[in-house]
Amino acid sequence: MLRPYFTRLLFQRLNEGKSINLIGLPLSGCSECLYDVKMLAVKKGIVTVYLDMKDFKYNYQGLLKSTHEQLTVGSIEAKNALPESTQNLAIVVSDYTNLERNTFILLDHFADILDNPEQRLPKSFFDDLNSLRNRTDIAICCVTDKPHLHCKYYFEDGKGKINDTLSWLDLDPLLLPNLLDEEAAAAFDNHLENHPLWPQEKVYRTAYIRVIQGNLHPVGILRAISVDWDQHPAPIDIEHRLKRITHNFEALYLRRPKKPTGLYQRFKKEITDWVKIIKDTRG
Repeated sequence: MLRPYFTRLLFQRLNEGKSINLIGLPLSGCSECLYDVKMLAVKKGIVTVYLDMKDFKYNYQGLLKSTHEQLTVGSIEAKNALPESTQNLAIVVSDYTNLERNTFILLDHFADILDNPEQRLPKSFFDDLNSLRNRTDIAICCVTDKPHLHCKYYFEDGKGKINDTLSWLDLDPLLLPNLLDEEAAAAFDNHLENHPLWPQEKVYRTAYIRVIQGNLHPVGILRAISVDWDQHPAPIDIEHRLKRITHNFEALYLRRPKKPTGLYQRFKKEITDWVKIIKDTRG
């Protein structure tokens, strides 16, 4: 576990029937935390549905199908395909859950369907989530990089018009904390001790851990360290290596301009680029 203390806290709250909006920056460890909660739930015999919203923001039927498959694993119903006519998440979940056994619905990268006019999940999806979270045996956890209540949800009405409104989900906010000192050390060891460069670089363990502790994106930094070790195996001054790792991480993940979404935004971006080119040409 990346954050064992916090993960157990999140698990406990979900097991008490509380639904959570887990808030954390990209590459800070939210996805890892959600996976660890899932593993704890499986060990405790809790029914768990894990959905990565990156995979389903344009495919609601696929989301329903995946939910059905996860809820019917190992049962007779697993042989039966979900009817194409099924259009409600609440119905799918209600058909295969009961009050005698807790169920977790874990929604990773939930931010991908917020502030996104191009996503294609219906309004009923949010209504179903609110309906399900009111059940005593079901808890929901949605991962976002800012409070979901600050985000818009776009949906198509019966006339084909795209409407938007602020998120109306009823979730308790919970911020992902920074790594504790011992968690950063354990993360470094677990992530890199099997790397071929470990014998050479472990003497600088304290310096690496300090970099991980001081970064808001520890998962990203761990990946950047691994990539640097792959690409530059020759011994090098540790301060130089750490500066290169930090620079490359920031250039790759933190300085990338956001890709415009939607036809209007892309058109506006192209016009802006052309205006800049003309101004630069004229001096």
